[in-house]
Amino acid sequence: MASRRIHRATRARRAVGAILVTTTLLAVVGGVSTASASLATAAGSPNVGPASGPMLGEGEREYTTMVATRYQHHNQESEVDHSYYYDCVGFVSYAMSLAAPTASNTTRDTLKIKKGYVPSPKSYVGLFGNVNGGASLAGWAPVTSVAALQPGDVVAWYYDSSAASKPGSASGHAVVIVGPPTPTEPGAYSVLVYDSTATPHGADDTRRTNPANKAGPGGKPSGLGRGAIGILATSDGQISAVQWSAGGSAVRSAHYGMARPIA
Repeated sequence: MASRRIHRATRARRAVGAILVTTTLLAVVGGVSTASASLATAAGSPNVGPASGPMLGEGEREYTTMVATRYQHHNQESEVDHSYYYDCVGFVSYAMSLAAPTASNTTRDTLKIKKGYVPSPKSYVGLFGNVNGGASLAGWAPVTSVAALQPGDVVAWYYDSSAASKPGSASGHAVVIVGPPTPTEPGAYSVLVYDSTATPHGADDTRRTNPANKAGPGGKPSGLGRGAIGILATSDGQISAVQWSAGGSAVRSAHYGMARPIA
């Protein structure tokens, strides 16, 4: 998949079911898809085992090559400068467009996402519900339980207005799974993820020490990084709550989804 792409950087603001993006930068992107075999074993990369989807390789590529990154809704991705300025769904949507284009196109068609928009966390949750409910959507496969999550899967959630312990004024979030869920107690897991955020996940989050992570809206290191979140599961393996940092306070007034981009 060595075709060249032209990726136009984007400006985001919230819309109904999607996030509006406006072109501000032109970057030439060489075709990159499933480079996980070499990138996942790069220095400092986690040992995630053989079962992984294409999103892991793309997240790892962006993470290991980035020179500068920042969390912002004015999304700008440059493969020339190796800079990645985007929010959570900006990261997920950009990575998917490169690593899993079939899933990306299906997502846009199914959700009727117009050119210049990316799906919101709520839209991703709805899509994942369709995938796990039996809908046949090209490029996507279901994930039936938290324990079944694999590297490269995507988890998304959106908060109710009454949700407590959520980071700032966030309305939702989306992440790419890096490593298999690690049980910490019955029904609770620690999960390593890639995401773009202005609120690092715990003390060991890579954003705290990587000089490529520039200060975001709150003045903390932000943008693309790797950290551990906590996921709590129901007796049948569905997500019941998320801990922004593994072992921390859980956000329960929210809606969750998970699915697997495969192509």
